[in-house]
Amino acid sequence: MKQIKIYLNAVMAAWLMMFAACEKEAIDPLDGRYPAPETYTLSDLLKQEAVKGASTRTFTLELGSSSRYLSVEFVGSRLSYFLAPGSYTIANQSIAKAGNYVAGYGEGGTYWVTSGAKLKLTDGTIAVKLNGDTYTITGTVMLEDKTIIKIAYTGAIVFEPDPVAYTYTLETATPAMGSGATPFDPPVPIPGSRLNKISVYADGTLVAYFEVVTADNATSLAGNYVVTDGLKATGQLNCGAYVDISWFGGAGIVESGSYYLDGETKMFIRAGGGNININIADNEGTLTITGDNLPIQDISTGGDFGNLSTPGSVNYPDATREASALPLPNLLSATVTDLAEVTSGAQTGYTVTLKLGEAGVTATQGDYGVTIGGTGKYVSIDFKRDAGTLPSGTYNIKADAEAAVGDAIAGYVLDLGFAQINSGSIWGTATGGAPEEAFILAGGTVTVTESGGTYTITVNATTGEGSVKAVYTGAITIP
Repeated sequence: MKQIKIYLNAVMAAWLMMFAACEKEAIDPLDGRYPAPETYTLSDLLKQEAVKGASTRTFTLELGSSSRYLSVEFVGSRLSYFLAPGSYTIANQSIAKAGNYVAGYGEGGTYWVTSGAKLKLTDGTIAVKLNGDTYTITGTVMLEDKTIIKIAYTGAIVFEPDPVAYTYTLETATPAMGSGATPFDPPVPIPGSRLNKISVYADGTLVAYFEVVTADNATSLAGNYVVTDGLKATGQLNCGAYVDISWFGGAGIVESGSYYLDGETKMFIRAGGGNININIADNEGTLTITGDNLPIQDISTGGDFGNLSTPGSVNYPDATREASALPLPNLLSATVTDLAEVTSGAQTGYTVTLKLGEAGVTATQGDYGVTIGGTGKYVSIDFKRDAGTLPSGTYNIKADAEAAVGDAIAGYVLDLGFAQINSGSIWGTATGGAPEEAFILAGGTVTVTESGGTYTITVNATTGEGSVKAVYTGAITIP
């Protein structure tokens, strides 16, 4: 019997590899030794729903008939109001992101419902095609009872568009620092100038970052800014660059200047000999930012700094300025955790943790970490690092299971077995007693800049209770 069991497991593994490719139309019945999957044509759209999350949007569809249907939760970008075409693979709810469908859990996720039975989907790829308003949704999937079925739906599904709300934050520095006579010279001030750092958000998600130079007494950001490699004058926009120091024999990554995001990919805007411009219209503080035919760095070309064959563009209409960030002048603690030490080598890397608070917040170091006291707001940020350092850059806030080096870690509950503790990034309120804490959700950013030992830490994020906008400026010593 053991031989037969091994043989059947091998058969099942072979089938899974074959139907995982969405272009496969059928699975061989293996000479009749195992039945071919049954095909179900899903005739009707029974239910549709779209729910926004912090960084994603979940599209729930029920396809079929009242007695037999597929209930599926697709995950897309928060900024897309409709279900985007593509091949969707299964993922658990805790780690599902755009391009996944959610495995069944409790009363949610993806299920096959037939004759009163409700079976979770456990594997398979679901392909989504779109022609006008007509969707074709097909796939070969496995159910929790090891049954393999093929599903096919074709029909109209209309998603009502919802306008994206654009906002921006603004940081300034006077004067703007320009390039020296050669790339090896230190930066020099541009007389009479101001550097304006504009972070653009769509429904609270960072979508672009621009550095533009205006006169230091400018009352408006309106202008046609020339994308420039090496700032020299007002009316210029600092081009973007991604530099892997290993291209030149060193180590580390440096990101600088202006970019926009395509999904989670930063598109660094390059200069073009004075012919590339970003236009900003300013209507009493409401900005419209546009630009076409933008050269975008092709990172695969390495130190040659080539551009992608297809130019980029930006269009952010009617972006309103967000409320000023809450100043957090108090560095409560800065710590580094070597994961190899605390996990006995099961994990590697480092977690750099900053705790920053308002002036009335206190911190007491004890045997089991920092105890927060006093009165006021505070933030604790966990950065995922490959060393006990905190270099300048924009750290995207991601769920713990998804976070990579260079990200910040969203808040979560850490189960120690004997106790559960809040971990990751936290937004808290000290009240003189036990502080009240809320998890910072995935989808925001933490920006770190450092100059001459002075750090600026800017948090733009959300919790389940609302937005978090805070800034710290001062010295930080990473132990």
